[in-house]
Amino acid sequence: MRDFAQDRIDAALTGMRYPCERQELVRHATAQGADDEVIGRLCVLPEHHYADLADVHAALERTTHDSGSARPSPTTSQTDAARGPDRRTEV
Repeated sequence: MRDFAQDRIDAALTGMRYPCERQELVRHATAQGADDEVIGRLCVLPEHHYADLADVHAALERTTHDSGSARPSPTTSQTDAARGPDRRTEV
């Protein structure tokens, strides 16, 4: 059964070019205006070469079953990294 977040993930990844890496998924979703929950779910995906959206959903399912809990929200550094180097804050 699909949940509301899966539909939001689909919307955030509309137009995504596959195959791609996790960080590309996060950058694309961020550029599409995805909310923190969607970005958080994508940020916890394993580093992997994702062939298509079905591959992303399969990885999300595995991550859910492995953790047994809801996804954490992304940290500031994860969302800053997803936005690209031009939006990172120098420390």
